[in-house]
Amino acid sequence: MTLELLSKYGWLLALVSQLFLGWVGWSLKKQFVTREDYGKDAKRFVDELEALEKRLDDFHRRMERAEGRLDDMPSQTEIHELSVALEKLSGELGRVVERVEASNVNQSRLERVMDRVETYLLTNNGGIQR
Repeated sequence: MTLELLSKYGWLLALVSQLFLGWVGWSLKKQFVTREDYGKDAKRFVDELEALEKRLDDFHRRMERAEGRLDDMPSQTEIHELSVALEKLSGELGRVVERVEASNVNQSRLERVMDRVETYLLTNNGGIQR
């Protein structure tokens, strides 16, 4: 009876066993990494790591430059002192401008007086009597 079943349904048993073995092979292929896939992934990982290191070195250089610039900048107290000095200078310049304007007013008065004297002298025959 087993021999009859085997001869009658042997093709089905062979087909099921082939499908089972195909499934096992496919599962093992998907489960484990091939050498080629591992090599590609390892190379990509190394390339990404090198790019990251390059970016980190670039960032480190930029940070050092920024720190150097900050060291050269004046402190807050120096900026405050400079601001106070500029305010004093502004006040001094204001006083100088006032003096110059007063001098201009005095000069224009003197010019008017000189014009009157000149006009007087020209109208009175030069102011010389003969």
